[in-house]
Amino acid sequence: MVQSNLQIKPDEILPEPRRTENEPVFNSPWEARIFAMTINLYDKKFFDWEDFRQGLIAEIAVADSLPENERPTYYESWLAALEKLLIKDGILTKEQIDERTKELKEGIRKSC
Repeated sequence: MVQSNLQIKPDEILPEPRRTENEPVFNSPWEARIFAMTINLYDKKFFDWEDFRQGLIAEIAVADSLPENERPTYYESWLAALEKLLIKDGILTKEQIDERTKELKEGIRKSC
């Protein structure tokens, strides 16, 4: 596990999600869950916040290069960044992530 000396709170360095006035931060429950899961994993020192932040910046850059109708949402980019980091750091494999995703989609496993 990575020990971090981060002195800044994650909410102080995250890019703001793009949203219109009065739009909720989370558009669906899965977005809130992935946000909470990310913070929980960070709090438990599973990864370095700067590594996640850089991954999220890269995912947003990719999204911005796509035609508007093909762009992932902010939290889809967030999820992609987290998945790539967890795989890169050896915390989970792509196969484990894919299996859990399949179980959730098929109702075999509950998200909470």
